[in-house]
Amino acid sequence: MGYPTSCNICFEHKAELGIGGLELSVKPFKQGENPTVMLVGLNPTLTKKKAHTVFELDNKKSPIYSYIVNDVLQPSGISLNDIYATNLIKCTFRDEPRIIAGNVSGDRDNKAVKEFLAPFFNYCKGYFVAELQEVKPRLVISFGEVPHQFIVNELDLTKHNVKPKMKDAFADIYQINACGRDFYYAPCIRVVAKRHPIFQEAWEPFILRIRDIANSAPKVE
Repeated sequence: MGYPTSCNICFEHKAELGIGGLELSVKPFKQGENPTVMLVGLNPTLTKKKAHTVFELDNKKSPIYSYIVNDVLQPSGISLNDIYATNLIKCTFRDEPRIIAGNVSGDRDNKAVKEFLAPFFNYCKGYFVAELQEVKPRLVISFGEVPHQFIVNELDLTKHNVKPKMKDAFADIYQINACGRDFYYAPCIRVVAKRHPIFQEAWEPFILRIRDIANSAPKVE
């Protein structure tokens, strides 16, 4: 199953979802044969251009690429050959979810984004679970509070003491058993949150913990 090459679930439900113009045009990123780290984003929609791969990891000039590679992976000693990158919601929209949520509800905060995207994730979540089972990552890193909360709810991670709020969860690494797999889980902030003093203080310890797990710890089975 994994990442879909074709899917019409949301197209069939576009009336109740309240949005058209959906495209399944972005591919997951996989460069190496046996990736051990799964990166998880929310949705592949960009404002001014179309992405071709998740996190634009095929485009070295992209700000998203720079954050993922230069700020997270390289300091952690992780190569792009170690990476499988996916999004929880596979389709692109006509505009960014935060903008659409604002137009619908008047709010653009994380709560509004999560409420808007929840039905889409409900249809996509089976793909994510299949990807976890197929890739068998040692480490899963999610980016942003909304995908973190979707993962926490779907995989019932509160039983592993994973906190749903990013301000409480960030910089902690959790040992997880879910979907028939054991793995480490690390919720990570989006680049815009990195400027916040709380996250700035926790950034270096977070990277050191990621580095230890990615490069030192044996693969969890």
